[in-house]
Amino acid sequence: MKRLLARLTGRSANPPPALEDGFAALAAGDANTARRISASLLAAGMSARSAFLESFIALDARDQTGRVAHLQMACTRDPQEPAYAIELSKALADSGDHAAAVTRLAPILERPGHPASADAVLHFMLAGWLHALGALEPARESLQQALRLDPGFSEAAGNLSEMLYQSGAVDASREVLRAAAFAPGRSAPNAALLIRRALYLPAAYSSTAQMQDVRGQFGADLETVESAGDFCLTAPELEIGRTAFFLAYQGRNDRDDLARLGRIVRRGYTAARSLVGDRQSARAESRTGRRRIGFASPYFYRHSVGRAFLCFVEGLDRRRFDVSLFVAPGTAATPRDTFSTRFEAIADSFVRLPSGLEAAARVIAAADLDILVYPDLGMDPFTYFLAFWRLAPLQCVCAGHPSTTGIDTIDWFLSDASAEPDGADDHYSEKLLRIDDFFLPIHDRPVVVPGAATAQATRRYVCGQTIVKLHPDFDAMLAGILDEDPAAEVLLYADGAERVTRVVAQRMAARLGSAMDRVRIVPRQGYEEYLATLGTAAVVLDTPHFSGGNTTLEALSLNLPIVTLPGAFLRGRFAFARLEALGLSQCIATDGEDYVTKAVAVARTPRLRASIVERLVERVGAATSPSGPVPAFAAALDRLPGTPP
Repeated sequence: MKRLLARLTGRSANPPPALEDGFAALAAGDANTARRISASLLAAGMSARSAFLESFIALDARDQTGRVAHLQMACTRDPQEPAYAIELSKALADSGDHAAAVTRLAPILERPGHPASADAVLHFMLAGWLHALGALEPARESLQQALRLDPGFSEAAGNLSEMLYQSGAVDASREVLRAAAFAPGRSAPNAALLIRRALYLPAAYSSTAQMQDVRGQFGADLETVESAGDFCLTAPELEIGRTAFFLAYQGRNDRDDLARLGRIVRRGYTAARSLVGDRQSARAESRTGRRRIGFASPYFYRHSVGRAFLCFVEGLDRRRFDVSLFVAPGTAATPRDTFSTRFEAIADSFVRLPSGLEAAARVIAAADLDILVYPDLGMDPFTYFLAFWRLAPLQCVCAGHPSTTGIDTIDWFLSDASAEPDGADDHYSEKLLRIDDFFLPIHDRPVVVPGAATAQATRRYVCGQTIVKLHPDFDAMLAGILDEDPAAEVLLYADGAERVTRVVAQRMAARLGSAMDRVRIVPRQGYEEYLATLGTAAVVLDTPHFSGGNTTLEALSLNLPIVTLPGAFLRGRFAFARLEALGLSQCIATDGEDYVTKAVAVARTPRLRASIVERLVERVGAATSPSGPVPAFAAALDRLPGTPP
C-alpha cells in the first residue's frame, strides 16, 4: 500500500505508520486490529484515511456495498487524492457500475505527467470497463496505450488482438501478438501469445488459395513456437484462449497439424498430468457394479451438442451405467433452459465445474470414473485444455466437433461406422472406434408439417448451414444450379458477424456474376421461423467438406429432399450416411457436376421429388430415431477395454 500511495498520488512515500500498520494487520488476517487503527486515524482527524482503510476492511469481509460507501466518503473528504478515486473506480466496476467506474478513472489517467497516467494496468482496467459499456474504439485506444507503456503486457495484447480479430482485422490482430511476444526485455518469446497467434484463423475465405496460404502460415507459426525454447503455460484457457476450430472447415486432413499443436501445448502445459493412479485403474478393472461414465462439455443446454447427447444420457441403462455430467464453464454461463433442466434431472450426478482447470480436473478425477467422454473437443478452449489431463482410465471424444483432437490423453474417437470412409484411421490421433447403427440424433426432431415447395415463379434451393461452412468449392455448385435452372432462387443464412457474411458474399458475387441477384442471404432466424422457411424448399442443399448434422435430421424430419456430395472425412459425410440408410442414392452426388444435376432434377421433376418425399414419409422416423444409436453407443462403451489402447 505504501507503493500504491507513492505511485498513484505522487505524494510522500511515507504515509503515517498507523495506516501502514492497518494494512499489515489486514494482510495478517487481523481485522479487529485494523478497525482499531481506523478508529485512531479518525480520532486524529485523518477521516479520509480512516475511510480508506475501512474500505479494505469491508473488502476483506466481502461487503461490497460497504467498500463503495467508505471509498465515496474518502473521496468526499479528500477529493484531491487520486488514490481514493482510483480505488473507488475499481469498487464501482466490481459492483457492475462500469459507467461510474469510467467516470472516476478516466480523468485521472488523462492528467499530463501524473504517475497514474503511466500505469499500464490502470489503462488495461479502463479498457475492460469501456468494452463492457460497448465503447469499443475508446477501449481499443486504452489497450494501445497500455501496450505503449508496457509492450510485453500479455493480457492487454490478448484483449486488443481479440478486438481486432472480431472486427475482421486478422493481420493486425496477429501483429499485436507478435510484437508483445517479442517485446524488448523478454528473456524468451511469450509462447502463449505465439500459439494464440497461430490460432487466429479466418472464419471465412475469399478463395481456396487463401485457405492454402492460411494453412501454410499456421504451420509456420507452430514452427516459431517450437523453436522458441522452453516455456510454461499455467492457465492456457486464458493465456491462449482459442482452439483450432476453423481448421475443420478447410476440407483437409487435420491430424498432423492438430497433433503438432497438441505436442506443443503438452510441452508447455506441464501442470496437466495424470490424476488417475495405478490403484484407481486397477480398481476400475475389477469393478462388478455399474460402469461409471462421465460426460464433460459446456453445451448441456439447447445447443447442437446438447440436443444430440440428451438422448444418450437419458437412454443409458442405469442398471449398467452410473452417469455423471460435468458442466464446463465454457466461454459464457450455461443458459438455463428446458434442456439444461432435463440434463440436471436425469443425470446420476450433475456437477458444475469450477473455473480453474486444475480445480476442475480434480473434481472430475475425484468421481473415480471408468470412462470420461467428451461429446465435443475443439470448439471451447476450457474443455480442449482440460482434455490434456488424465482424469479417467479411458478418455474418449465424440463427433460433437467432428475432427480429431491431436491430444495424447484422448484414447478413442467414437464414430459412426456408416459415415467413415475407407482409410479413416489415418484421420485421427485417437484410436478410431467405428460403431454400427450409430449417429448423433437430435432429441427434439421437428414435427412441423412442411410448407409447399415454392413453385410457379421460383424454385427455392435452401442451404441451412452456417455460412462459415460454405467452402469456395460450393460456389461452383451454386453457379451450376442457377445456370441450369432459370427459375432457381438460392436461400442462404448470414453469420452473426457481418464481416464473415461479407467475405462469403463478395466471393460468391465474383464467381456468380449477375446470377448473384437470385441468391438471398437472410439473417439467422428463430427456430420455428427457420423450420417454416426450410419447409418451403424444393430441395435442401448440403454443404461439401462439412456436412450438416442437426440440419440434415431437421430437413429429413420435415420430409424434405436433400442433395449431398460426400466428403473425404467424417465431417463431410453425415447427410450421405443418413441418405444411404434411407436408400436415397438419387440424392447422393459423385462430384460437383453431378451435385448440380441431381439438385436441379429433384427440384424440377415433380414425380422424382414426390417419390423421394414418399420414401421419407415411410422411413424417416425410424431412420432418424434415437432408438438405434443409443443402444449402439451403450454397447460400444461396454466393449471398450479397461486401459488405454
